[in-house]
Amino acid sequence: MKICIRPALESEAGKLTEIAFAAKRHWQYPEAFIELWSDELTVSREYIQSHAVFCASVANEVTGWCALSFSGEACELDFLWVLPEKIGYGVGKAMIQHAKGVFSNSQAETMTVMSGPNAEEFYLKMEFVKVGMHPTKPKGRFLPVLSLRKELL
Repeated sequence: MKICIRPALESEAGKLTEIAFAAKRHWQYPEAFIELWSDELTVSREYIQSHAVFCASVANEVTGWCALSFSGEACELDFLWVLPEKIGYGVGKAMIQHAKGVFSNSQAETMTVMSGPNAEEFYLKMEFVKVGMHPTKPKGRFLPVLSLRKELL
């Protein structure tokens, strides 16, 4: 399966939103949680304009996407979503490799991700190191924070 990574188009905001919701629902979170997170799962044209957003496609079908934001010496992997039916086929790995390339060519020294609990093992396999926990919604829920230092690439 050939996976192509390319910059996202503003016109794909709706498709990227659909992928984010489908990926989140794949982990069988209660629908009340999905509603609570709906703002974070919704992608706008403006978000695509102001961030480094990339699509993964297989046979011209968008199967996943990721987004990076930069601030000084820090890079944040804001999102990485894969269509549930494409999980396990290398789409996430291809996007991480692409994100690492963008990161390595930036001014940033570290790339950090606040991972969902079901994705933590994936990021550890991708050479990230757990550096802490971060509070999130709903109250009392914490997510693992993982980091990758440029010097280790």
